[in-house]
Amino acid sequence: MLEIRDFVTSLKHVPTPWGKALASGLNRDTDTPTGTHVQEALLTALELIRFEVLTNREFSKTYSRPLGDETQKKHIILLSRAFSLLPMQLKSQPWSGALNRDLLAFNSFVKALARSYRNLCEMLTLSFFLNGLVMKDRKDYFQISESLPFMSDHNVALGLVCKYYLEQFVEGKSLSEALKATENAFPTCQNVKDDLKQGFKFWQLLIKAVNILVIEESIDIAIGDMFKNADKWLEQNSINKL
Repeated sequence: MLEIRDFVTSLKHVPTPWGKALASGLNRDTDTPTGTHVQEALLTALELIRFEVLTNREFSKTYSRPLGDETQKKHIILLSRAFSLLPMQLKSQPWSGALNRDLLAFNSFVKALARSYRNLCEMLTLSFFLNGLVMKDRKDYFQISESLPFMSDHNVALGLVCKYYLEQFVEGKSLSEALKATENAFPTCQNVKDDLKQGFKFWQLLIKAVNILVIEESIDIAIGDMFKNADKWLEQNSINKL
């Protein structure tokens, strides 16, 4: 699958610049998030960067815009889109909280990509059976299907939470006040603080991957600066220190 999507070369199976970026992001420290969902989110993020979808540009001028000045708005758009790639812990009750048309539009790209990846995984697995590369007489077909990546779609819950949290900060609230306001605004979420922490950790993985792409000259410098400036804004204001 990675070969088909140009993350490794077809002849020697060595990482391409995009493969190096993916490997760099998944080269975990002890404090970074783990799990299949993180791998899927990072792979999805890199593909969306390649397609110029994961950016800070608005999809439509008619959609409601984030709060803050022009620079802050762009940072919030980019960060909330990146955060929306991760799942969130939700209670078993209907969603109660704000929605955002821009994030929902972004999620349509995410779902289309995830379903295409799922289809690709299933077709590659099927080809193994049709070409006699694996044993066919077995009882674990369901387990095989369940183990393939991109099993389910993700919603935009964490992106919405991230957007609201950052907007509370640019409106002048302290970080603790912004967090409390966000928890009150999204009662459907089980643990807003922990999920935001995971989001900021994932963001650091994505920044590592983007830096590799810039070094390898695989993306435009302006795209690299877009991520770099958003990360600098987080660090300067300690917004990611929950």
